[in-house]
Amino acid sequence: MNAHFIAVLEAGGGILLALGLGSRIISLLLAGDMFVAFLVADREALQSIFSDTDKFYAAAPYTLLFASLIILIFGPGKISLDHVIAVYRKKHPKTGAATAS
Repeated sequence: MNAHFIAVLEAGGGILLALGLGSRIISLLLAGDMFVAFLVADREALQSIFSDTDKFYAAAPYTLLFASLIILIFGPGKISLDHVIAVYRKKHPKTGAATAS
């Protein structure tokens, strides 16, 4: 069950990150996934974070963990669907309160 969830997260989450849709939520989940990958698959590289940084940087999950944390901290940017949706919502505010009464 866990393997299916991770497979869908990595495949679907990667597509969503590429599109820039739900970027912060997906990047949080992917960062957690990559941290667990460090713990399970590259524990030795994780333990050498201060003693042998080259080993830590060369580990497979490092690049995806770093990219996920950057997107989580700084956001998806202006070339993303999240930004396009936010701009559209600012230009076309919902008038739900006016139409509900």
